[in-house]
Amino acid sequence: MINMPEIYEYRLGYRLPEITRMHGEIERLPLPTRTMLNTNLVLDELISNIIHYSDVSSKGREIHVCKEREMHTYEKPETHIFGKREIHVCLEIHDKHLDIMVIDEGIEFDPLQVPDPDLDSPIHERPIGGLGIFIVRKLVSRMRYERRDGRNRLAVRMEMGDSAQL
Repeated sequence: MINMPEIYEYRLGYRLPEITRMHGEIERLPLPTRTMLNTNLVLDELISNIIHYSDVSSKGREIHVCKEREMHTYEKPETHIFGKREIHVCLEIHDKHLDIMVIDEGIEFDPLQVPDPDLDSPIHERPIGGLGIFIVRKLVSRMRYERRDGRNRLAVRMEMGDSAQL
C-alpha cells in the first residue's frame, strides 16, 4: 500500500526575516535531520533570490498558493485578501523523498539556465554570484522550472537521508 504524502503549505512575505520563520517551520516537520538541514539550505537560497531579485519595486502583485500534485494540474489559485506580494512554498513529504514547489510572481527567472560557477579560478578572479544555485543543484535529485500565467514555478525533489549531500 502506498502512503499518501503529508502536504504542508506556507505563505511568506517578501522580507528576509521570513526565511528565519520558514526555518522554524521546517524544523517542526517529520524529516530526517540531514533532509531538514538540506531543505533549509535549499529554501534559504531560493527564497532569498526571490526577495532580492524578483522586481520588488512592483507592489500589490500576488503570488499564489499551489494546490497541485503535478505541475500540469494547477487549480485556480487562492489570492491573498490584502493584495500583498507573497511567496508560496508547498512541501510534500513522501516515504523516500521530499517534493518542494516554490511559486512567485516576480520577473521570469529560470535557475536551470544559470551556468555552473567557475570553481577553478582563484577566488579573487571569480565573478560574484551563482554559488547558491550551484549548491541547490547538488542537494536536489530533480529540478523543474516553468513560467506560466505570470508565475515562476520551481519544483525540486530531495531524496530522504544521506543520498543528497554536499
